Amino acid sequence: MSAERPTPLSVFELSRMGASAELEGARLIADRAGANGPGVRLRARCGGEPLCFWVPEPAWCDWIAPQLATHAWTQVPPDLLPLVAAWTLAPLDGWLQRLGAQALCAPEVDAGDAPPPGWRFTLQEGDRRLPLYVQEAPAGVMQVLLAALAPSPEQHHELALALGWCQLAGDAPAHVAVGDALPLLGMAETLDTLWLHPEASPGRLQLLDDRHAVIAAAPLPWVEELPDTVRLAVEVGRVRMSAAALADWTPGTDVALEARAHVALRLTQGERLWGQGRLLRLDDAWAVRIDARAD
Repeated sequence: MSAERPTPLSVFELSRMGASAELEGARLIADRAGANGPGVRLRARCGGEPLCFWVPEPAWCDWIAPQLATHAWTQVPPDLLPLVAAWTLAPLDGWLQRLGAQALCAPEVDAGDAPPPGWRFTLQEGDRRLPLYVQEAPAGVMQVLLAALAPSPEQHHELALALGWCQLAGDAPAHVAVGDALPLLGMAETLDTLWLHPEASPGRLQLLDDRHAVIAAAPLPWVEELPDTVRLAVEVGRVRMSAAALADWTPGTDVALEARAHVALRLTQGERLWGQGRLLRLDDAWAVRIDARAD
């Protein structure tokens, strides 16, 4: 398992947390979750690429009970395992084909360790539920699945608002002291236009007030962290938005939201607070003066 920091979710992916769709006789719901305990892997191939879901073993046994009563996957005769795997994935397979994806082939079931936290697709059929934790999936299949789900009207997200970011090379962050000024990158020409969700940087919002905004064009790309560098988002506040608003991310669109400002600029690295500061205007640029370090 990689020790790297997980890739931040895009605005599109955020809009699909809690999203759902109706299948024939079943319902599919997407969210993100961690998994643990004994489980089985449901493996297949889609368009020649591997697709693998992890399922808690008790949940899988309950799901297949109408076809085969069992308390453990090892109790299923080996020659029946491909058939049972195909039957388990049949609702998802049929839906994927209707969406234009290729049919699943070579289904298998075996034991496997729980994957790290990530996407989970839950099939619901009456009182039965089958949580499918994504262990491996082609990007195209994930895009098809997520795009076909309708955002939940109840789902809201609280995200950071940032002026831009500071990027430091090597061990420079360890030597930054109170009173130092760090160059601010990616800042808009006006203070009311801010990066939304700076970890993934899907775009910008132009705040009209603390309840309304307009999605602004974002011509500047978010600079990726280079090897031996640290990127600090310069947050000015937080905003609460609906999943539906995130789903229709188009420049010029009006957005209802709830925004609040921080008392001071917060410099964050991922979810960790790195320090606090204030905005400085230089001759031809902006900078952040460090007023406090968190460590």
